[in-house]
Amino acid sequence: MLHTHFALLGSALAILGLQVTMLGVFAKTVFVLDGVGRNAAIQRLIAGYRLEVALLFGAAAVFAGLCIDGRILWFWLRSNGGALDEAITNLAIMGGTLLALGVEVIFSAFFLSILKASRERRWA
Repeated sequence: MLHTHFALLGSALAILGLQVTMLGVFAKTVFVLDGVGRNAAIQRLIAGYRLEVALLFGAAAVFAGLCIDGRILWFWLRSNGGALDEAITNLAIMGGTLLALGVEVIFSAFFLSILKASRERRWA
């Protein structure tokens, strides 16, 4: 089992990794939509992008994180606020990470949708 320090490091790296990846996607999207250059992968992403699908993925991650953390809260309340062992702490870190990643995906999905619509001049 991973120790808490490694769980926290993994959480931070996952959140940072998603943030940097989304920044790259946004930059390449502007690059392609403004006609500065071409990128086949981004062009396929833009053509097939659906806000609803991205929101479902984000909502699923948020829901999973809330379920994990809610279960831990329930367990903690049933133990009258007792100390949690390291395994439960690591689960709490995972739940918080899923929650943060899900919120990031949701807001990134909206931003990408707005970016696409503003560059294509289609607001429907």
